[in-house]
Amino acid sequence: MAKTSKFDISRIISYALFILVGVFVLQKGAVYYLDSYAFLDMRFNRSPLYSTFLKLFTSVFGDAYKYPVVITQYAFIIVAISFLLNTLKSVFKLSFISLIVVQLIVLAPCIYWHLTANKILSEAIAYPLFLILFTFSFKFLIKQKFKYIYLAASVLCLLILTRGQFIALLPVLMLLTLFVLWQKRNVKKGLIAIVILLMASLIANVAERTYNKIVHGYFVSNAMSYVHLISADFYISKAEDVNLFNDQESQTYFNLVRQSLVDVQLTREQVLENELDDQEEFERNFSKICNVRVHELGLKYFASKGLNLVEQNLALNELCAQMYLPLFKKNFKERLKLFYKNLKTTFGSSKYMLLFLMLLIIGMIKMLKSANAIYKFIVLSILFMFANNTLIAAVVHPINRYTFYFDWIIFVIVLVLFVQFSKKT
Repeated sequence: MAKTSKFDISRIISYALFILVGVFVLQKGAVYYLDSYAFLDMRFNRSPLYSTFLKLFTSVFGDAYKYPVVITQYAFIIVAISFLLNTLKSVFKLSFISLIVVQLIVLAPCIYWHLTANKILSEAIAYPLFLILFTFSFKFLIKQKFKYIYLAASVLCLLILTRGQFIALLPVLMLLTLFVLWQKRNVKKGLIAIVILLMASLIANVAERTYNKIVHGYFVSNAMSYVHLISADFYISKAEDVNLFNDQESQTYFNLVRQSLVDVQLTREQVLENELDDQEEFERNFSKICNVRVHELGLKYFASKGLNLVEQNLALNELCAQMYLPLFKKNFKERLKLFYKNLKTTFGSSKYMLLFLMLLIIGMIKMLKSANAIYKFIVLSILFMFANNTLIAAVVHPINRYTFYFDWIIFVIVLVLFVQFSKKT
C-alpha cells in the first residue's frame, strides 16, 4: 500500500505541474512574431511541417484557430516530456522528487522567456520532437536495439522538416550507430541503420520539394542556406573584395549589399573602428545584415529582372552560393575568429564550452570502459549540443532561439551524478 500511495502522490504532483503550467499557457494565449505570419501564409522558405500544421488548424477552426493550436502544442510537449521522464526514471532509478525537478527544468521553456507552447513559431513543435528524438537515441545506446535508431531516424526526418538546423544531428546518430555496431558486432543491422539515417535526410529533402511544388509550383528545396551563410562574409568583407568576382552580376550585388552595410556602420571594419565588439554587434544586428540587406536587396535586384518571388529566392541563393567560397577563402582568419566567438556564445562563454568539452572527453573515455548509463547520456547530449551549436555558429547568429533545446541537459547531468554519488555514500 505504501508503494502505491507514493506512486499515486508522485503522479498527482506531476499532473498538477502540467496543469498549472497549462493554466499559465492558456492565460498567455498565442504569441506572435514577424515569422508567425510567414508560417500562417505558407510563404516560401518556411518550415513545410509547421506551415502545414498551422494550415490544418486554420482550415478547421478559421479565425478561432489560436487556442486549439496552443493547446495542441502544449499537449505535444507534455507527451514528449512524459516520454523522456519515464525513460530517465527507468534507466537511472530516479526518485519522484528528482523526477519532479527534471520535469520543472524541461518545462521551463514554456514558462519563462521562450514561451515555447504559446509561440506561433516552428520551435513550438520542434522542442517536443527533439525531446522524443533524444529519448529514442538514448534508448538505442542503452538497450542497443536497432529498432530505436529506426524510430529516431523517423523523428529526425520530421525534425528536419520543422527546423533545418537539426540536420546537424545526423552525423552524431551515425557515429553512435557505428559505436553500437562495434559493440554488438552486428554489421548487417548497423549498415541498415546507417542507410535508414541517410534516407531520413533524403526523404525530408524530397518531402520539402514536394511541399514547395504543391504550394508554390516549384519542385525545389527552400533557398536560404547560402543567404544565411554568406551574411557573415559580407559583414567581414572589405571594399576591394569585389575584385574576387569576374562576372558583372556578382560585382553589382556585392557592391549593392556592402555599400548598404557601410551606410549604416555595419561592417566589421567600422565596428572595430568604433571600438565595439565585432561578435556582439554581428549577433545584435544579424537580421539587419542578413534579412534587410543580403536577402531583401537581393530579392529587389532579381525582381528588377522580372523574376517572381520564388524565382528571386532561388536565383539569389544560387548567386550567394557562387560568391561564398571566394569571400570565405579571402577572409578566412577573420571568419574563423568570428566563428569561434559565435561558438563560445552558444554555450554561454568559453568557460562553459570548455566544461562541456571536458565532460564529453571524460564521458567518452568512461563509456568505453563502463556500462554506467550516465556516461552514455553525457556523450549523447553533449555531442548533440556541439553538433547543433557548431552549425549555428557557422551559419547564423547564436541567439537562444536556436540553442535552448539543450538548456536542461547540464542540470540533468548534475542531478543524476549527485543521485548516483549519494547512493554510493
